[in-house]
Formats: sequence, structure tokens, C-alpha cells
Amino acid sequence: MMDTHVKEGQLYVQHLKFGKKWKKNWFVLYPASQNGIARLEFFDSPSGSSGSIGGSGGSSNEKTRKLDKKIIRLSECISILPALTEPCPKENMAAFCVETNDKMHVFAAEKTMAKDWMDTMCDIAFQGGSRSSNVSDCNGGPPDLQMSENLIYYSREEVNEFWVTIQRTEASERCGLTGSYWLKAESDVLILKEPKTKRNIMVWPYKLLRRYGRDRLMFSFEAGRRCDSGPGSFTFETKQGNEIFTLVDQAIQSQKALSEERHLSCPHNFDSDCPL
Repeated sequence: MMDTHVKEGQLYVQHLKFGKKWKKNWFVLYPASQNGIARLEFFDSPSGSSGSIGGSGGSSNEKTRKLDKKIIRLSECISILPALTEPCPKENMAAFCVETNDKMHVFAAEKTMAKDWMDTMCDIAFQGGSRSSNVSDCNGGPPDLQMSENLIYYSREEVNEFWVTIQRTEASERCGLTGSYWLKAESDVLILKEPKTKRNIMVWPYKLLRRYGRDRLMFSFEAGRRCDSGPGSFTFETKQGNEIFTLVDQAIQSQKALSEERHLSCPHNFDSDCPL
């Protein structure tokens, strides 16, 4: 007896081997059943196909593609969320991230289709508990505007904790930091947490960071002398460097605006470590 899927279609998959490139794949989503686990299967999309995999290419090619399929076990999903800073392969598309225990997958599709895939996957993976808001579908408001508001809400409240691996620097060695951790970008501080218990290990207030930056596979910052860690550079390997950078930068710009308002009403001196 064959498993019955709940959704199938074509999505773009981001590959990082030679820089960020997008490739069309065919996706099939299965819920948990007596015949199999809840999972997302995907494999090479038929050349030139815009829909069913039963088009040109023949049954032998189809079988070969399916043999090369990749599988994401939905039981291993940590989050399924919009990728706000990710450039998409085409106009009017939206990207989203599926984070598992050991990998971050980035997919893209037409905006409405991307939201539908996210909602359906969340329903299966998290039993409906993490389904994205459907306010735009039921209140008669502008869908694009409502979606934009919801994504901004997610970026601050939901997508602020990231799996990172600390790189060796003089400062990290001094603090005894090695291996992988959770890095949480709060509204005023960066918090490094233990991987299992999520106990706070180190806290860096944004106002005490001298500089911060990122590239495709890293996020780094230089702590000021008044930080609990002491001064020095900390570098983290992560595929979400852009997301972390965006959250930190938005928070610092917000703090800067507040500081300028306070300065106008009550001038005071700032610490030299402050990047604001």
C-alpha cells in the first residue's frame, strides 16, 4: 500500500556549494501514517516541466530522479519560517527556511504558494502549533501588507535564536568557548546559550559592541572591554549570518534613535565602546 501525500509541486532549492544558486526540484509532502513517517521528499524537477512529473523525460528518467531523492523528516524540524533577508530567484517570490537538527534548507516559490507550503508543513510538523497567521485571509485587508506585518513579527519574536559553531579566536579561548551553541539576538543583547539546557553562558549588550559583521558563512563581532567576556573578537560559523546581522543591526539602529532622543532632552556622555 502506497503512502498518500497531502501536497506536491515545484519549488526552488538553494545550493551553497558554489555560491548561492537556485535549482528547481519537485516536492512531495507526506503526513505520518501507518505506512510511513511525516516527511518532505524532493528530487530533480523534469527539464522544462511546469507541473506534473509525468511530462517529457520518460518513466525511466523519472525513476532515476526518485532514486536520487532527498528526505527531510518533519519530526526533526526545529523551525519553518520566512527567510526575510534572502534574495529570491524571481520577482514576486518568497523564500522560507526549514531548519532541522543538522541542516538549514532554504526554499523559494511564488509568495502565495510559499505561504501555503509553510502552513501545511507547520501543521504536520508541529501539529498546528506553529502555523503562520492567516489574518490576511479572513479580515479582508490587503494580503501583501498583512503578510509583511506578520513576517516582521516573526523575525523579532520567533526567528531570533540560531545554531552556531564558535571559531577559535584569542577571546573565545580566553573564555573557554568551543563547539556549537545557540546564539539568541534579543532586542538589546546577544546571548550565547548551552546547546542542550539553553542556559545562558555569555551576554553581550549591543551598546558595548565595538563592531559587527557577517559573510556568507559567518557572523562576527568585537566585544568592548566592559563586556563580561572582556574585549576581543568572536566569530561564529552559521548559514544564517545575514539573519543575525539584520536583527542586531535593526536593534542597534533602534537603540541609536532612542539615544538621540534622550540626548536632545538630557545630554550625557556615551561609553567609547558603544557603536551607537
